[in-house]
Amino acid sequence: MKKFLFILLVFPILAFGQDDKIGIYYQYGDSVIKINPTKSSGYKTNTIGTALTMGIASSKMVIKFRGESSMNKLAEPSFVFFFQPVERIKDITNYFNFTASHMPNNFILVKLDKRGKSRELNWGKINVYSGTDIGIPEDNSISFEVSSVDELSYVVKPLIQLKKGEYAFVFDGANGSGAFMPIFDFSVN
Repeated sequence: MKKFLFILLVFPILAFGQDDKIGIYYQYGDSVIKINPTKSSGYKTNTIGTALTMGIASSKMVIKFRGESSMNKLAEPSFVFFFQPVERIKDITNYFNFTASHMPNNFILVKLDKRGKSRELNWGKINVYSGTDIGIPEDNSISFEVSSVDELSYVVKPLIQLKKGEYAFVFDGANGSGAFMPIFDFSVN
């Protein structure tokens, strides 16, 4: 009984029901607001350092996103991930990564770099001698804790206080492929 009461007090999200929800939401008081996915606007690799060092220095590969800041403005980030069984998803192409076989631990929380009027995600490096290293670097990821509300709903909270800046949840696809999928971006004010 105490555990059930604790869940109701700590996770008011249970009152909203999950039947029509899928994706990542952030908690705002007693409600949840959907974070819509953002697609990339381009890719770039800066090769000048590699060229000047005759291939010794690595070139960083980045994915770009439009806008200096996310439309999702948060003060204290706390998120709820809603997953659905595969048979309940109508358009599997848009939400293939929110089936019951995927969980919050299949995502990486990252800080995006602001560059001019866009934001960038470092997703690897290439070097003439050592080859290609694709995927989000570990030093760019932020740990988070996951609390299960039920078998398809999870509360996700960063383990550190997020400083002012741009962040995103990125699907951790094989060989860094998740970086090419839409991200769930937000700004911390």
